Amino acid sequence: MMGELNIALNTIAYILIFIFPGLLFRKFLFIRYHSKQFNQGNLFERFLWTLFSSVLILVTIGIIFLISRNYLKIPILDSISYKTIKNLFLTLSKNNLPEEQEIKAIYKDFVYLLSAIYLLSCILGLIAHYTLNSKFLKSIGIFKFNNYWQDLIKGAYKVDLNDDSVYSYTLVDVLVETNEGNKLYSGIIKDYFLSPSNGELEVIVLKDVKRYKKLELEDNSIETVPREIPGDNFCIEKSRILNLNFSYVSELKESNRFYKGIKIILNIIYILSLIIIGVLMFVSKDFEYLFNIPRKITFFICSIFIILILREYLENLLTGRFISKFKLEDINLVLFFSVPYIWIFNFIEWYVVIIIQFLLLLLLSFFVKKQATQNADGKNISNDL
Repeated sequence: MMGELNIALNTIAYILIFIFPGLLFRKFLFIRYHSKQFNQGNLFERFLWTLFSSVLILVTIGIIFLISRNYLKIPILDSISYKTIKNLFLTLSKNNLPEEQEIKAIYKDFVYLLSAIYLLSCILGLIAHYTLNSKFLKSIGIFKFNNYWQDLIKGAYKVDLNDDSVYSYTLVDVLVETNEGNKLYSGIIKDYFLSPSNGELEVIVLKDVKRYKKLELEDNSIETVPREIPGDNFCIEKSRILNLNFSYVSELKESNRFYKGIKIILNIIYILSLIIIGVLMFVSKDFEYLFNIPRKITFFICSIFIILILREYLENLLTGRFISKFKLEDINLVLFFSVPYIWIFNFIEWYVVIIIQFLLLLLLSFFVKKQATQNADGKNISNDL
């Protein structure tokens, strides 16, 4: 009985170190709609990829700790070394439990090490997921997921003409073979299920479904009218589907829940930054650079404008509108409000700041005039057309 227990502990130790990191990496690689692909493929092939991922992660974490200890001189995990790990596995392999003193000396650092390995596995899985789903890699046709239905159903092949909008949902027209002949159904795709063996579509789930029915009018003409089908989930098996037609519906990013959340978080950070700056105005008596009222007022005004500009561009970056919203004059504004910091930290005199800002204002007026000229030329061209 004791031998079986020790073998189980030995096996668990190997799984926690050499298998579980790869499982976490794979789990975070196949998230969201690609989670349907987590169990696809040959079992032995999945095991090899999991083991290979675990080894890469262990090597990466080993390099990180090696650099931290030997080159950066950061004293982390002092009790963990190759010798301690080797002795621990040798003890387990002999069907013996480690001595109490050995466990007390290393268990905390060992827990920290496992936590770091698992955290790195999750982070690398997320990075791999978003990298492999990037438009650039998809456009050059490498590292494609086997679940191509995800791209078809969620509009990956649709060309976005406006970066102010984002995918919302997919409408589908399904031609289905029935005992009464072919029937046409329309609805919003709610979910779909794939075969675990080959990744092919098995069932598609719709909501707000309508069935199109042909009616013969008095003049012998045929009219097709939609009839709503009551119910929450309408399931159609792939074996009965003759044809599919997808229509992708977009919505403004300002109306999307995810982008609303980003805006709320950035607003909270902006308000907290203003509060911190305001507090510095009153608790900075001992701060040598803010020793008088003019310096404090300058610091407060410049900080507000810089944070406001950075907040706007951070929002544009997170919402995928950085390129379309980028303007050279905004860099000029950031420089304009950053120059007074050089005076606050006593690198230059105040009159030099005024001269530099005057030159920046002249440069800004050039950008504004150029932009106005381009807008006027564009308006004239549209009027001529």
